[in-house]
Amino acid sequence: MTDTKFRDPLVWKRFGIHHLSPAHLNSYLCYNSDWLMTYGFKCSFSPNIAMIGGNVIESSGTLFAEQRPNNPDTVYNYAEALFDGAVEKKDENGDILPQSDEEKEKRKTLRPMVDKVIDVVQKSGNYKGTQKKVIISLSELFGDEDLPDMIGYTDYEFEKDRFPLTVDIKVPKKQSSEMNFGYWLQGMFYYYGQDYNKEKGDVEFHQILSRKSTNKKTKKVTYSADTNRFSIREYMEENPDEDWKERLYSVISSLKTTLSRCQTWQEVADMHPPNPDDWIWKNKEKLNARRKIWRF
Repeated sequence: MTDTKFRDPLVWKRFGIHHLSPAHLNSYLCYNSDWLMTYGFKCSFSPNIAMIGGNVIESSGTLFAEQRPNNPDTVYNYAEALFDGAVEKKDENGDILPQSDEEKEKRKTLRPMVDKVIDVVQKSGNYKGTQKKVIISLSELFGDEDLPDMIGYTDYEFEKDRFPLTVDIKVPKKQSSEMNFGYWLQGMFYYYGQDYNKEKGDVEFHQILSRKSTNKKTKKVTYSADTNRFSIREYMEENPDEDWKERLYSVISSLKTTLSRCQTWQEVADMHPPNPDDWIWKNKEKLNARRKIWRF
């Protein structure tokens, strides 16, 4: 499967890429400007409110999985305290500023979302741990000695019905009706990286989405949450003819080809100008990074 058209054994070293990850490849394929800023120019951005909420829900699930408290208030209080600390801002005198309307609104969604992540953990079986490191040798997988390893970390590990189960929590803005490329890539990586094809294991993604509703008569606002599940094993059963290795290699090959045509990250950026109408530029930190990299 080795592609010799752009054979460049030093390309990964030249660009400081010591390993790949599902997030790296998904960013390259789907969010080109973000990919360049994050992986090329090593820009660091403050987490937005959605990212903070997602981290809080995942951490709350870990707390419940490890401690199994009888009272859900323990997890609620933990989630709210974690959120408050993450969004906390101080004025020039060191006094804590009030939360913004957006932050107050997000805080109100935490409890129903915590209920959902607790439900996911309870139904997933015997908890085995979190942040398990998974490694795939791409050079062995594809017979291409130039390729670096692929490395990632799982959210949760369980044993269900005597079989291994990896669970990944997603807190997206919108619900997906089908498995997107990012889920597929991450799921296949965890599945084959842990030999689940031999152990009859599975990788599940659980989307947790908050809902807000207002009573037309009383104007009372209530918050709830929904879940949506995707299974890698079920996906493969529905798509038996799909060659996951060929699909993965095409993305890696595309990345390698892109880099092989350049000597520096700046050259890569110049070849891939950003879309000025992209929604990501609403973030002031990313807009400033764009001005430095692309000079507009």
